[in-house]
Amino acid sequence: MTRIRFTIFRAYAKVLPGHVEVVSGLLFEPLSRDDAETLAGLLAPVRDHMRSTPPRSATPRRRKGGA
Repeated sequence: MTRIRFTIFRAYAKVLPGHVEVVSGLLFEPLSRDDAETLAGLLAPVRDHMRSTPPRSATPRRRKGGA
């Protein structure tokens, strides 16, 4: 398994336990090493953009019943 696939695999395992096998089988199994590297390259700007945006939980929440 390439380093890229392993990193993605670990992320899915944390967020969606039990779904890793499904995602791996449907998304990654059909990909060659070159395809996986191409996909990672295409998704890198998306990843960088997502990381540059503060998490939603960083925004102060409105209090219920208040202004």
